[in-house]
Amino acid sequence: MLSPDLIHTWFSAMMRNSMLASMTGRYAPFDQQGIDALVATAGSQGIDVSKNQAEYVLQGFEELAPHTDVLPALDALAEGGVRCAALSNSSTRVLNLQIGNAGIGDYFERLISVEEVGLFKPAPQVYLHAAAELGVDIGSMWMVAAHDWDVTGAIRAGARGALVDREGIFRQGLGEQPEIVGHDMCDVADQLFDRLV
Repeated sequence: MLSPDLIHTWFSAMMRNSMLASMTGRYAPFDQQGIDALVATAGSQGIDVSKNQAEYVLQGFEELAPHTDVLPALDALAEGGVRCAALSNSSTRVLNLQIGNAGIGDYFERLISVEEVGLFKPAPQVYLHAAAELGVDIGSMWMVAAHDWDVTGAIRAGARGALVDREGIFRQGLGEQPEIVGHDMCDVADQLFDRLV
């Protein structure tokens, strides 16, 4: 299959496909974007991957365990009375499987897929839709994510941003800066509490 250094190439191709879909009004679910990107990325390296093989690989993303810092952070946020929702580029079906299989569904009052809007993050309509669904002003909503483009998209839509910078490589020079940058979810949760009191 793909070498580890090509995983980033595949993910970038998947993001490119989804952003192109948003910009041209041709929405197709994120898992389909991933399948198409995997077949194309493999093909660019002379590796023949069938659609069925790519689907099998993508199914693995439905069963990923959360990072070890996620449960303690979600516990802390719940105990602190912070409302949490998930906002994902994944389809509703995949999002429900991901959250359910990770065992963290009880922490979220709402699981929101971009499928409800027909556009992918970082389109501003997605973040505005999430705020409306939660009944909050966009300016009081925090986007916590491990992708700087996702946080930047939320900030540009009017939300506040917190970046989980697990690898310590955040160097965003062009976009708006997140108010919070933490090395893991617990760090981000602690900083959030400082701003919510």
